[in-house]
Amino acid sequence: MEPVEAVGFGVWKYEGGKDSALRVGREDYTNYSTSNPIKVYNDGNTKVKLDHPDTFYFISGAKGHCEKG
Repeated sequence: MEPVEAVGFGVWKYEGGKDSALRVGREDYTNYSTSNPIKVYNDGNTKVKLDHPDTFYFISGAKGHCEKG
């Protein structure tokens, strides 16, 4: 997942139960670290309100998924 620089909503669709979307900090995004997420989403159809101008970082919670690209 790419960093999101926006105000509005981010939407991710994935296979719930096998994957998740994790909101993480910049360092965890850079290192693909899933150990300290800010927020975990695992419903398979995630809609996140991006309520202020900022860079938001999201990664997959499935082991090895981010490293595959």
